[in-house]
Amino acid sequence: MISFHDIPVLMEYGETLMPQNRAVYEKLFDAFLRIYKNNRSLLRWLNRG
Repeated sequence: MISFHDIPVLMEYGETLMPQNRAVYEKLFDAFLRIYKNNRSLLRWLNRG
């Protein structure tokens, strides 16, 4: 089993993408975080084994 600290060695990075419109990105990312937090328990329930 690998640990969290092993992951960077196993990954290949080509380029880092930066949003062209940072304000829109921040607004949409904030909405994503709120949706995720609101649905976290539902997603955990759906993914239980």
